[in-house]
Amino acid sequence: MARFCEGLEERATRPLTAEERARVEAARRSWTFTAAARAALVPGVFAATIPLTLAAQLLPGGARDALTVTVVAIAVFFVAPWAVVWTGDAIRTRRHLARDLHDGIAIELGDATRSLVALPASGRVLARDGVPQDLHARVEIGDAAPPPADAPTYGVPLESADIDGLRENGWVRRALVPGERDELRRIAALLRRVPLRLPLLTTAFILLTGRILADEGGLGGAALVAVGALSLVAGWGRWLRGRALAARLLADEAEGWIVRATAGHLAGTEVLPASGAQWTQAGAPVGWRLRASRRR
Repeated sequence: MARFCEGLEERATRPLTAEERARVEAARRSWTFTAAARAALVPGVFAATIPLTLAAQLLPGGARDALTVTVVAIAVFFVAPWAVVWTGDAIRTRRHLARDLHDGIAIELGDATRSLVALPASGRVLARDGVPQDLHARVEIGDAAPPPADAPTYGVPLESADIDGLRENGWVRRALVPGERDELRRIAALLRRVPLRLPLLTTAFILLTGRILADEGGLGGAALVAVGALSLVAGWGRWLRGRALAARLLADEAEGWIVRATAGHLAGTEVLPASGAQWTQAGAPVGWRLRASRRR
């Protein structure tokens, strides 16, 4: 496995300079204040519903219930989760910058033609092509199996070949190396893992629904249950699509081949045949592989 970023492979690691440490420390402090400010939005969302629900009491019965349910549903299922995720992003960035300070290491990627210096945990850019950066830009750094330099290629079997595509893109195939097959199995296992928030939200929804039905919540309660159900269906649906992709990636691993375009606009791109996912581009791992490695 090797570390990549923006198509560049890791060249070396080095200690942070005193000037770089000062810049990272300033960025960490800034994100500490940002996280605190965003965290205040979470209770603020629920506080904002109070005057709206009080104002709803002035309306006739049906309109009052509809407005109250709408306000609560938007706050509980949309605005509050967004505020929590937004706050979590800031907390995570601050924590990653603190880890970079503790480790005191920078990653150098690329070569004399194109280069990048970045922090490994936060992905913040210290320098690009020799020019210092302000740490606002973030890049995706991750581990991936490097593609073999001079792997032998073979023709694509005729029974599975798209003749027009073969003529336009010049598809050939090569065998996956052991490191790539290990990576496919690891990504598939990650996609099949159930996110902890889904069973927690499902349990909360079941308890809330039971309470609403027991209290005969009427039209307002039914609307709240419907919004919650749609949110859960979207979450579980996304996980099921991930499981389906995992099955196709495992089929790619079992097949043991990958196809490469040697002509046309896809020249230099490698694609997994069963899943149809891009694997490399211009000899470097594509971004989704790097993101997957950071979720382990």
